[in-house]
Amino acid sequence: TGKDAFIIGVCQCISVLPGLSRAGITMAAGLDRGSSRSFTADYFALLSIPTLIGTAIAEFIKSAGGGFTMSALPAYLVGMVAAMVSALAGMSLLRRIARNGKFGGLAYYCWIVGVLTIILTFIF
Repeated sequence: TGKDAFIIGVCQCISVLPGLSRAGITMAAGLDRGSSRSFTADYFALLSIPTLIGTAIAEFIKSAGGGFTMSALPAYLVGMVAAMVSALAGMSLLRRIARNGKFGGLAYYCWIVGVLTIILTFIF
C-alpha cells in the first residue's frame, strides 16, 4: 500500500545514520509491514536503482569539477564496471538469502563487519 511504501521510504532515510544498513532496514521494514521475504528483497533491489544512479551522477559531477581528464577515462570505466558487477552480485546474493529465509547469517556478517569497522576506525 501507499502507507507501507511511505514507511519503508522513511526507514531508508533513517539508514543514512552511521551503523545502519540500508538493505537491512529496508528488509526489516518490509517484513514488519507484512511483505514476504522474496517481495521485500525485490522491492529493495528496485529502490536501489535511483540511489545508485544518483550516486553515480554525483560522483561524476564531483570528478568533473576536480579536473577530469580523458586519460583517466579507462580507469573510470573499469571502476564503473567493477562497481556494477559488485552491486549485481550483492543483490543476487541478497535475493537468494531472502528466498531461502536465512537472514541469521547476514546478521552475523553485519555485526562482524560493524565491529571490525569500529576497531579499524580507532586504529587508523
